[in-house]
Amino acid sequence: MKHWNEPPHARSLSKMTEIAKSTKIREGVKSLTLLRVPLQNVIPCELHMRMHIGDVLLRNLVLDAQDKDNEFKFNKIKSSHIQDLGQLLWDCGVSFEMWHDRDPITGKQAEKLEYSQLSGSDYKILYQKSC
Repeated sequence: MKHWNEPPHARSLSKMTEIAKSTKIREGVKSLTLLRVPLQNVIPCELHMRMHIGDVLLRNLVLDAQDKDNEFKFNKIKSSHIQDLGQLLWDCGVSFEMWHDRDPITGKQAEKLEYSQLSGSDYKILYQKSC
């Protein structure tokens, strides 16, 4: 079995640069690297990787709850998936807030739902409760 750091899975700085410049599928590379540090000299930080994964999962949960509420609203059925998600996080002991900003020009409530980012200790609580 080949490991991630052995061919054909291993990536080099030049390969990542080539992928980033490509207009086709990016294969997980969003942009050119800021610093040209050889990958064998990089040590990933587990805490920040877990927090980033948690941010992506939380964003997906919020978007999914919003989609469900919008779908129910379209079908004229009352729902509160987004409030239920917030309450679930509060029940886990995590401080989590959601709000709609106001449009500075019109003063009306903006469509986009904003929410607070969780801290490392909040993610630790959620990871422990989910296992």
